[in-house]
Amino acid sequence: MFENRSACRSALLVSLLTPLLFACASGPYPSTPTRPQLTAAEAARYSYAEVLKTTGTVGAMTTDPWDPLADTCMSAGKCGTDYTVDKAAAASATVLNTIQAAVNKAVIDATAAKRTSRIYIRVMPGTYNELVYVPALAAPITLYSTEADASKTRIAANIDAGMPGDEFTAKFGAQFKDVDASIAAMAKVQLDKGKSSIGTSGSAMVWIKNDGFQAKNITFEDTYNEDRGCKEKANDKGQCPSGNHQAVAFLIDAADKVQVENGRFISNQDTLYFKSSAVGKTNRSFYNNSYVEGDVDFIFGRATAFFRNTEIKSLGGRSSSVFATAPSTNVGTPYGIVFDNCDFTSDGLGVATTAETYLGRQWFESQRCSPYGDAKATCVIDAANTGTESATLLRKSTLETVGKVVVMNSRIGKHINKSPWADWESSPAKSNFRKATFSSDTFFDNLQAAGKDPAALGYKKKVPAEPFLAEFNNTGAGASPN
Repeated sequence: MFENRSACRSALLVSLLTPLLFACASGPYPSTPTRPQLTAAEAARYSYAEVLKTTGTVGAMTTDPWDPLADTCMSAGKCGTDYTVDKAAAASATVLNTIQAAVNKAVIDATAAKRTSRIYIRVMPGTYNELVYVPALAAPITLYSTEADASKTRIAANIDAGMPGDEFTAKFGAQFKDVDASIAAMAKVQLDKGKSSIGTSGSAMVWIKNDGFQAKNITFEDTYNEDRGCKEKANDKGQCPSGNHQAVAFLIDAADKVQVENGRFISNQDTLYFKSSAVGKTNRSFYNNSYVEGDVDFIFGRATAFFRNTEIKSLGGRSSSVFATAPSTNVGTPYGIVFDNCDFTSDGLGVATTAETYLGRQWFESQRCSPYGDAKATCVIDAANTGTESATLLRKSTLETVGKVVVMNSRIGKHINKSPWADWESSPAKSNFRKATFSSDTFFDNLQAAGKDPAALGYKKKVPAEPFLAEFNNTGAGASPN
């Protein structure tokens, strides 16, 4: 906790005990059991250069240094133009009227030419009411506007996880006719008219599978208003107070080195989703000078993501609890979600006024059974990962989706709870209950307390312990534990 332990020990002898404790702590205040703080030495491990240099699969991680701030298009506006998207212009081989049409043309041309160099698509200001699917491609794609106000170049569509397949087909089917096979394959699952709902991944308004994808000066807004099938009286915004649906604005699906500069991500539940191709595998993304808003688990997934100089706004008017993050990082992946020099703000409505908003909760991904709480007596952990998860069986790989978040050098509003890391679900009676897991020690101790033998599962305590949830040098009304 203390940077200079001997000096702090001497300081305890004087009458100004409390102020000196705060001055000697690694951040503005000392660690507490529910609000662990990194030391300065520990925090140094979370610079963007350190976080973003590691990729791969647990057990076979590789070092691959990546400096997104060195990219001249993102940092200095020195972008090329291979295609232009302009709603009002006459279409040609390089001028398209929709973003998806431009992406499709770029994919077809690059495939035919066996191109691997970056493709630049300039988007003229305006609102583009469409979905955008960017497939895996040897050439990375940059989507950018030269308008510095990102709200003036906007991709927007109303789509949610509860949408049936026939409704998806009616609303969006036309834009996926006569597209490249790689894009058609992405749309095919949602275009199934027999599907009762398209699901969380299917609700992605912008879906990225392209390694090295970049976006600049663009707003990504899923306009779904959480108003489908309300079972209770809607609030004054017409939103359901419960039974809501996921509505993803931006999905990164197994794409590595995704970079966003001055991007805006807007939705309610599950705004920004990081998805890897397999359990234990990570991919990296970087967000600079950007903005993300939502209310339930609105930054979530199991990949490695770094947010720099970005505003994270919690919307408190609809849900009974708000969670900025829901990480499901694997226990063996070095880094999950990291925030540096960010602003955690709120709209000042509903639970934001009562501090029932949280920095995050760890997503017990794919859970059907919990080894903690009331379910501990019947929950068997399948160490071989071969069984089918059920109400009584949990795969070890699911147990290991511990979730990791570090928030540092940031300003935290008073809407954030003084114990900012929530359990996954509030009651041990829940079948998907997970206690907040602050570190590798907590992971080990929680298993022991639930009657599970960590050693039998192949775990031993790390020395020193690895932080899973932590802060460093944060300020603001919501940063104080008192």
